[in-house]
Amino acid sequence: MEDYGDIAVHLNDPVITDSDIDTYIGDILIDYDQKSLTLDFVKREFDVNSIEEFNQYCKEKVTDSKELQILIKARNDVLNSMIGKCEFSLDKYVVSKYSLDVVKFYEDQAYLSDMELEYYVDNILNMSKDDFYTMCYED
Repeated sequence: MEDYGDIAVHLNDPVITDSDIDTYIGDILIDYDQKSLTLDFVKREFDVNSIEEFNQYCKEKVTDSKELQILIKARNDVLNSMIGKCEFSLDKYVVSKYSLDVVKFYEDQAYLSDMELEYYVDNILNMSKDDFYTMCYED
């Protein structure tokens, strides 16, 4: 069993710039097919009473988005660290049995189509026998 005690997560506070907020507002204007930001527009669509409230609303949305991005990055970093430490060992008997089951599946498909497996592999799957058995083993 691997020890994951060395994995540490530090979440930075999101940095929100005026440019981030301007971009968010610009995207809203595009989405709503608006030429400019007006008080009537923000009152009607966002239930706010002023442009300042709308700007605060946009800042909160951008902050939420950046916080989520930070969390997703931290989660992915932890998962990648754990994956990097994983080792897999496969029982050769289990792998062989599964490969045989895959061959049996294709054999059943061939018989349901009233064909022999060799004909099915050559003419339906368009594979050589060696490629077919390699595929079944690697599947």
